[in-house]
Amino acid sequence: MQKTKYIRREKIEWCSMRWSNAPDMRKPRALLIGDSIANGYHRFAAEQLNRRFNVDLLATSKSLDDQGLLRELEYMFSECKYAIVHFNNGLHGLHQSVKAYERNLNRLLRNLRQLAGKAKLLWASSTPVVCLGGRRRLDPKLNKLVISRNLAARRVMERAQIPVNDLYQAVAGRVELRAADQHHYNPAGYEYLGNMVAVAILKAC
Repeated sequence: MQKTKYIRREKIEWCSMRWSNAPDMRKPRALLIGDSIANGYHRFAAEQLNRRFNVDLLATSKSLDDQGLLRELEYMFSECKYAIVHFNNGLHGLHQSVKAYERNLNRLLRNLRQLAGKAKLLWASSTPVVCLGGRRRLDPKLNKLVISRNLAARRVMERAQIPVNDLYQAVAGRVELRAADQHHYNPAGYEYLGNMVAVAILKAC
């Protein structure tokens, strides 16, 4: 009997899938892939893109080394065809080294290209992590990892000639946009990020 590979998961794993205006098969579709940050800015990006696209969402806690992520992607792409895919994965799966993260991101990219067909791909850098209880200071350990992963991701995307939407730089110094925890944003922050995503998608198209 083949030994099952151990998957290192968080205490709570989650997934949110959303299809905007699901019955409409005439308007092109854009897909946002990410985590809770994407879950927060999806609504604002969809509002900005409404005239051009139906904007769908796959927000998940699955890390790049989890085969469950591929199954979630397969389900999303089995339902619809997309004109553009704006994707990110970087704030979960902290057990991965930067080297492993880069290797697994290359694998994700290969899978995405197979699933997405002719869709344009657009990568989003991961957003900063701040100190718990102190929104003005970036967490010295966790944010260093985010920066290293963003650099690794940029290498991957440059080799693949995929544009990078640098959400990290956009909000790194914007204390007023952050929520009270380490990772998330207030409504103004999500609106700001959503607008950035919408602009990047329209530029890529």
